[in-house]
Amino acid sequence: MSGIGGKLALEVKNKAIGLLLAGKTQREVAKRFEVTTRTVKRWWRREKHGESQEDKKRTGRPRKLTRVAKIVISKSLAKKRQTTRKLAARLSAKGHVCSKDTVYRYLTKDLGARAYRRCIVPKLSPLNISQRLKFCKDRKNWKYEDWKNVLFSDESPFELDHPPNRKNSVIYAQDREDVATFPKSKFSPKLMVWGMIGPEGVSELHVAPPGTRINASYYREIILKEYMLPALGKRANRGSILKKKMAPDMSRAIFQQDGARCHTAAENEEWLRENVDNYWAKGMWPANSPDLSPIENVWAIMQDKVDEVDPPPSTLAALEKILKQAWANISPEVLENLYRSMPGRIQAVLEAKGGNVIK
Repeated sequence: MSGIGGKLALEVKNKAIGLLLAGKTQREVAKRFEVTTRTVKRWWRREKHGESQEDKKRTGRPRKLTRVAKIVISKSLAKKRQTTRKLAARLSAKGHVCSKDTVYRYLTKDLGARAYRRCIVPKLSPLNISQRLKFCKDRKNWKYEDWKNVLFSDESPFELDHPPNRKNSVIYAQDREDVATFPKSKFSPKLMVWGMIGPEGVSELHVAPPGTRINASYYREIILKEYMLPALGKRANRGSILKKKMAPDMSRAIFQQDGARCHTAAENEEWLRENVDNYWAKGMWPANSPDLSPIENVWAIMQDKVDEVDPPPSTLAALEKILKQAWANISPEVLENLYRSMPGRIQAVLEAKGGNVIK
């Protein structure tokens, strides 16, 4: 009945008492007014003790947020620099006094919002977007079997004093002083590595000597000739991923590289034409597209492996050893899953109309 969920009208309670006095059972009265038997017992107890049937003043902290405050908080969704602390301070300054905890509860409980970290993505120019769209439209019908022919290559730096992931590196303690700090060098030494992956195997991992500048000549003479070309020549069907052929049919394998200047220098393009049967020439791979390249995920996996080492490596030699172990231990399942993700990546870019894909 109307009003049962909140304060019951006094006349309703008096009618119930009248029925009880007339001989009705508490169960019958409860059914008549759609309340629990416990509620009717409470009314009857008050009547016997001569107490008023009016509801007593409710205890508990009243809601702090005004209607205006709720509107302001609602409009802050998906906007930059709108933390709970800043919103509470802004509202309080305008006379709508509330705490950051109150703002947080309204955001999460009432609005169903949650906190997200802003993702850092490549800045895309109109040309970048156009190139990404063309690349994906040309391959929108490619299946997993088609992508198995592409061998993805890339370079990546790894710092010796790599800071922990602030999102994943959480330590619970009773006091802030119990949590060890992370000392990071202002100019952390780093290693630059190059690698190439296929659906069934990987190349040897090349670790450039510290301080090496990877220019067009170094890329051609060391990386392409000593690491990429031997990887294309592997034909073993068994063994570790370092020994096995990288794709099911190496005669159809396509070498992929991004558009870095050292990659696409004229002399390197000429060398590729003369020595590699299938490769994507300059301009084929869209610039600023790490979301399309599965080898980026491999670098992330390797960084996680480095972060798991305790104590962390203290020398570049130790870091190099860990990186090579992590590379050699990439599982075949990881490679397969990455290649199976390619049709979805293409579709995601098309749906984003060439923009960045956020996961």
